[in-house]
Amino acid sequence: WSMWCYLQSGSKEFISLLTYCLGDDKVIIRPLEAPYFTALYLCFGTSPLGYHIVNATCEIAGAWFLCLALARLTGNMALCLVASSLFLLNPIHDATHYWITASSVTVSLSLFLCSFWLCLKGVQESKPIWIIASVLIFAASVFNYESFAPLSLLIIITVFFEKAFRSGLVVAL
Repeated sequence: WSMWCYLQSGSKEFISLLTYCLGDDKVIIRPLEAPYFTALYLCFGTSPLGYHIVNATCEIAGAWFLCLALARLTGNMALCLVASSLFLLNPIHDATHYWITASSVTVSLSLFLCSFWLCLKGVQESKPIWIIASVLIFAASVFNYESFAPLSLLIIITVFFEKAFRSGLVVAL
């Protein structure tokens, strides 16, 4: 809350606000969260509509990346659309609609799902550039909100099984 207080009462220049926010000891574990909140505040101030639009956009992007990743894994577009719809309708992430500071969770989840899709794309197409992009986007996800770090295991396990299925080492059930 101290960061939001300073954003409200402090300088209105991006660099000044960012310097203050990055100096906060609580922000050191989430270095991308400070520029994200600073940019949001400078764009929308205390008007909630802009924050809601950004949150909705991030949730829709997350559902889209989930759909793309599942399409790469299953090839079944009906399953992808159902899963993405359930993702959007899930009542658990309602906090992102009501709580401004929870919006960084939505951003990190969308970045994680983008990373997951890019990694699958890179493995399936044998293009290292997509895997490198995936790693960089995953790092952005973790540096924005660290709770997605353990999901790196999901990516590793999925890639292992994807390669095993494609090479014929594992027979699909």
